[in-house]
Amino acid sequence: MYCLLFTGRPQKGTGHARPNSSPPPQWFGEDEIEFKPQDIPFTAAAGPLGAAAALKSDKPEDFFQLFLSDDLLQHIADQMNLYAEQYLQTVESDQASSRLGAWKPVTLEELKTFLGLLFLMDVIVKPELRLYWPTDEVITTSYFGKTMAGNRFQLILRFLHFRDNTEATDGRDRLID
Repeated sequence: MYCLLFTGRPQKGTGHARPNSSPPPQWFGEDEIEFKPQDIPFTAAAGPLGAAAALKSDKPEDFFQLFLSDDLLQHIADQMNLYAEQYLQTVESDQASSRLGAWKPVTLEELKTFLGLLFLMDVIVKPELRLYWPTDEVITTSYFGKTMAGNRFQLILRFLHFRDNTEATDGRDRLID
């Protein structure tokens, strides 16, 4: 087996080699390569740290709570509901009679279900969102429809919001502040 070894230095800021100042790439056989990787010792403690280390559970939802607590999720649900209310007050009556008119406030449990479906979508990948709720039984993934209606999922996705738009931000990042 042969490999191409590029020995040039990258040009500053581009990641590309300078064509005139570095030697051309060279072919080397396996026995000719003198590359030896640097041995970097691992000195950190293995396993979870902090609250995760203290957690005496094997349930995934308990670990999930370490990242997204009920308080944080309730805040997100409250902001979604506020945003939906603010948005629906500004839409025209013909839009209010569409899917948007079916909006009802999201609950904490419903938000958790929504997030669970989002995570599941990373495992079961489909090319379009609507294909998670098909009417054709040949391509159906029934768990999605049994868990939440597709229109409700899309409404929650539409109004997913983290902060009140009416608060002054003074140019700061509204998600962080």
